[in-house]
Order: sequence, then C-alpha cells, then structure tokens
Amino acid sequence: MDAGESLNRNPLELLAFIDGVPALAWSALPYGSPEFFNQRFLDYSGRSPDEVYADWKSKLHRDDVEEFEKWWGELQKFRKPGQTEVRFRRSDGEYRWFQISSAPVHDEQRRLIRWYGINIDIDDRKRAEQQLGQKEERVRRLLARDRCSLPCAAKIQRFSLSQIVNSSLLFDKTISVLT
Repeated sequence: MDAGESLNRNPLELLAFIDGVPALAWSALPYGSPEFFNQRFLDYSGRSPDEVYADWKSKLHRDDVEEFEKWWGELQKFRKPGQTEVRFRRSDGEYRWFQISSAPVHDEQRRLIRWYGINIDIDDRKRAEQQLGQKEERVRRLLARDRCSLPCAAKIQRFSLSQIVNSSLLFDKTISVLT
C-alpha cells in the first residue's frame, strides 16, 4: 500500500495531513458558506471552530473586504479557480498578507459540490516588494534632481535600476554618489 492509498483508507491520516499542510486550508459549500477549516487556520485566527464558521470574514482587513467579496462572487458565478491577495488578522491582532487560492470541485455530472482553498502567508514577500519599491523610488528621485555629473550618470547607466536596487552594495554606492 502506498501513501496515497493509506490517506484514502484512513480519514484520521487524511485529517492529520490536511492539518499539517503549511497553509490555512479550508473548504466551502457550493454557495460559499464555510464547511471546514484546518487546525492551522483555527490556530492562526485564535478563535473556536464555531466562531470561525460564524464570522471568518471579520478577520479580513477592512480595506480588503470589498475587493475580496467581489473576487469570491466572480469565482462562484463562473465556477472557475482563482487567486487573490488579502490581509488576514492573526490571533495577536497583527495583519499579514495571504495569497488565497480556491478551486471548485464537481461531481460526475459536472455539478458544483464544494470549493477547496488554501491561504498561503506571503507577508514577507509583500514587505520585500515594498522595500524594493521604496529603493527604486529613492534612486529615481535622486536621478531626477539632476545632481549627478555626466561621468557619474554614465557609471550608473551601466546598470539597470533593478540591478542597483537589488544589490545592497551597488545601491549604497549609487546613493552615496548621488547625494
């Protein structure tokens, strides 16, 4: 018997697998009402299963609720898989960015029977993207101020903006030359 057969035969092993997935896993009924949240999801929210089932959307950042509801409505309408990014509040009150991926599950007659989804923490990536954007903007502003001599500009032009921003050493040298 292989691992897949074992999971198919033993619901407790399947549940342990789902709870062990390094993501917040969930399922929803065809009309979108929550059906299941893995233990990692419950632990992240810091709420009891009944509380999460009753009001899981309250954990979304208020600025993301409208866009999320639009996205979820479109998925339900067209019954297609999709992804979005939202901030989701942890049990300690901190919001972290998550990529939510959801896919419909159909029976043999192509009827929608449920949705499966996972929420993957992408907060570190989002913060790195934000820092990168801030570095790019700083270099752009300094270059636009035209405080750089022609030889200095020629040296900087050998590198792309992304090379300058992605290399800490090159970024620091560029900033020192421009200021």
